[in-house]
Amino acid sequence: MRRGHQRVPVEPPQPSPSPAAPTPKPSSSFSTRACLHFVASVFLLLLLVSLFIKPVEWVVMQSEEDHEMLPRTAVPHHYAVTLTPDLVKFTFAGEERVELDIKKPVNSITLNAVDLVIRDVFIHQEAIPTRAAVSIVQKDECATFTFEKPLMVGPATLHLRFDGSLNDQMKGFYRSKYVRDGRELYLATTQFEPTDARRALPCWDEPEIKATFDVTLVVSKDLVAISNMPIAEVIEDQDVKVVRFETTPIMSTYLLAFIVGEFEFIETHTTDGVKVRVYTGIGKTAQGEFALDCAVKVLPFYKDYFGSSYPLPKIDLVAIPDFAAGAMENWGCVTYRESALLFDPEHSSAVQKEWVAIVVAHELAHQWFGNLVTMHWWSDLWLNEGFATWCSYLAVDYLMPQWNMWDAFVFDDVGQALLLDGMENSHPIEVPVRVAAEIEGIFDAISYSKGCAVIHMLENFVGAENFKKGLQVYLKRFEYRNARTIDLWNALSEQSGQDVSHMMDSWTRQTGYPVVTVEEGAKGLKVHQERFVASPLDATKARVLAGLPSWHIPIFVSSSVEPSPKLHLVTQREGHVMCHADAKWVLLNPDQHGFYRVRYPVSLYKRLMEPIRAHELAAVDRLGLIRDAHALAKGGYLSPDVHLDLLSAFIEETDPTVWTFICSALSDLDALLHNEAYYDHFRMFGRKLLSGIAETVGWDAKDNESHLVSKLRPIVIRLIGWFGDEATTAEAKRRLDSFLGNNCQGLHPDMRAAVYRLVLANGDANDYARVKSIFFLSDLNEEKTRVLSSLGRINDPTLLVSTLDFSLSEDVRAQDTMYGFVNVAMNRKGTHLAWNWFKENFGELFRRYGQGFIIGRLVKALGGQFRTEKEAQEIEAFFTDHPVPAAQREVQLTCEAIRAAEAWLEKDRDVVGRWLDEHMNV
Repeated sequence: MRRGHQRVPVEPPQPSPSPAAPTPKPSSSFSTRACLHFVASVFLLLLLVSLFIKPVEWVVMQSEEDHEMLPRTAVPHHYAVTLTPDLVKFTFAGEERVELDIKKPVNSITLNAVDLVIRDVFIHQEAIPTRAAVSIVQKDECATFTFEKPLMVGPATLHLRFDGSLNDQMKGFYRSKYVRDGRELYLATTQFEPTDARRALPCWDEPEIKATFDVTLVVSKDLVAISNMPIAEVIEDQDVKVVRFETTPIMSTYLLAFIVGEFEFIETHTTDGVKVRVYTGIGKTAQGEFALDCAVKVLPFYKDYFGSSYPLPKIDLVAIPDFAAGAMENWGCVTYRESALLFDPEHSSAVQKEWVAIVVAHELAHQWFGNLVTMHWWSDLWLNEGFATWCSYLAVDYLMPQWNMWDAFVFDDVGQALLLDGMENSHPIEVPVRVAAEIEGIFDAISYSKGCAVIHMLENFVGAENFKKGLQVYLKRFEYRNARTIDLWNALSEQSGQDVSHMMDSWTRQTGYPVVTVEEGAKGLKVHQERFVASPLDATKARVLAGLPSWHIPIFVSSSVEPSPKLHLVTQREGHVMCHADAKWVLLNPDQHGFYRVRYPVSLYKRLMEPIRAHELAAVDRLGLIRDAHALAKGGYLSPDVHLDLLSAFIEETDPTVWTFICSALSDLDALLHNEAYYDHFRMFGRKLLSGIAETVGWDAKDNESHLVSKLRPIVIRLIGWFGDEATTAEAKRRLDSFLGNNCQGLHPDMRAAVYRLVLANGDANDYARVKSIFFLSDLNEEKTRVLSSLGRINDPTLLVSTLDFSLSEDVRAQDTMYGFVNVAMNRKGTHLAWNWFKENFGELFRRYGQGFIIGRLVKALGGQFRTEKEAQEIEAFFTDHPVPAAQREVQLTCEAIRAAEAWLEKDRDVVGRWLDEHMNV
């Protein structure tokens, strides 16, 4: 499941959540004897230190007894399910037959069920039916069937009937509204991951308990029925039809899917005969062409890379109007929110095109990683999501090499992971999950983005070919089964000859990542590692660093004399890296494969500025340098004047991905400094830095320009306008007038969000009404969310509250409420308005989103402009009185970020002011 759906646009733009060379032989920094002496010394030191300092805590591998699980006294191996949805009453009726193995004599069976009315339960064993009494414990989401006499060991068949509701909460078996020919209509669809299959049918709803499924849907004759497998038989009876599907492979319950509604489709076949379809609403099939083209090419690519064929005869990609996440990988029947599947060449942006390609590739990777081989329990969720995320970049880079997807990977997913995992309240990749309520909290940038980042590092360390062969062994060994992280490490170790588990445990079983501090010495570089802490607060650093965490770091080094990277494996807190004495500059982590930050001495930063200006360093390394410097300055590791000097060296930068980060860094500083006396000088600095690239990209697309420039243009134009460039804001107003006066034609999709926001940031009620009208003129979800996001940029408090109310109205899909809310919250004039509105509307927000991840996104936005301890305490107090388990970690992270920002400003405001006065007061 792709949770990281397109980043919610804000103004100014915020930092995101977008073949490797053979690995050189590791070089040793010490002789064997010296190494032994060093290790012995470190051991004695740590023995003494451990008497006084709490040791670093690693996650212990979770056993079956560590989490709540259903009894294994009865285990299903096949379900036959018949469902009859009613799209008028929003209910469904179900019949179910489950083939079981009774493992020991019992007189009851417990399985998962919630929000269902279960009746007529009986079991057949040796042709003798036995009825059961039903008891349901809603809080445990379980049902127990107690039988009149004990069940014997051996096969049995469970029969039951049940009824449920097609809810409006985008989970379980739910309804989704759409409009056609002016009429409001509904379809029924499913979203079961992680634990919502139990809302659609009584079942053993745990990933380890796999079974096969026969699905039958009884629907109106004029509707389309879709499930995981091809249709086996259709029987028509008056106004209804009975649609029976072929038997699925053995799989987990969360991968089951069934959909009923009005759809059209386009289809094609892969080179080896797999039928690929894209289902859309009526009249939208042309918008599915790009996704179809991606899918039909990605499947054979994965077949070759994974060394095994896609095992089902078909794959459907289905656009759903209301969908909480980005997409869901149901085996053979992948569901998407419309904005993650549909691309309109006339009205969709370059960012949208890239997003569709990424999400399609992500979900198709899951057909192997997650579906064919499934994690044993949710503590290994990253095996699904981290690999699917990494594979999506691999596949899109194959499809579109001109998009420079690995640079986008470093900016987007690695960047998101570095941001989150630098927080005290982060968590390990392998995280214990004991109860179902904890599962939602780990669908975050750690499982997805840090997971794929350490995979990228590992592939570079063991070598691309060894890595691919190891994956193929893993997938073959565990196909149609469940696996743990250690199983993958073992397969990769076998192929690479490296002790992968020994290295990777430090990355997956402890929180955080290292900052590598570099010191120059007579015989090379001395390096020291410690956990990076994003907060500059001394108390926070003391808590986080108390356990002396360390990592096995594959440090690659290049220099002006030896540009080819050399590997040094650093496993202790201190080490040495050899480099040529005549090198003008030295760079650690070239190509940015490593998941760590590098802190250079000021002398090396100064020597790196010229290769930055001259583009002697690769674009991805220029990105890595400025990103690390920005984070190090925020965290108190680097003086802000060094950071600003380095930022100034990018004034002649040309790479779009590097500029995208620079704009994020400037936005970060803007949010911090807007109340300072020297804020006008900062805005002047922003305009000076951006003026050259703004002139280069201009307002209009050029013939045959790159996809990357198309992505960059709106970011630069929007930010230079935000920094007070009057010509830019005037041109935005002119273009909006022309667009609206020409029946919403003539404004390039890439530039629409920038124009809407710039106009509204400087606009009045009339401008607000004109932009809002576009929402109702378009039926493209992408355009609607562009408008909704932009409405949050108005400065009028009354209109900001109107935006919040509109976001929660019937006109806005529940999946999209956050676009309006987040942008109001990120608006300095709207932050407190959004907080008060959140509290006033908490009941409805909790009803809609309380058990899902969306409410966490709303909480996170509240920290965007809050900057005081008092505000952090207000948030903590509210969620103490109104607990939301699914958002508990986001509350902690948000309050931590507020306190860190306050400390950052307190620490650096004077130094930043002096630097700006010196460089801008000319």
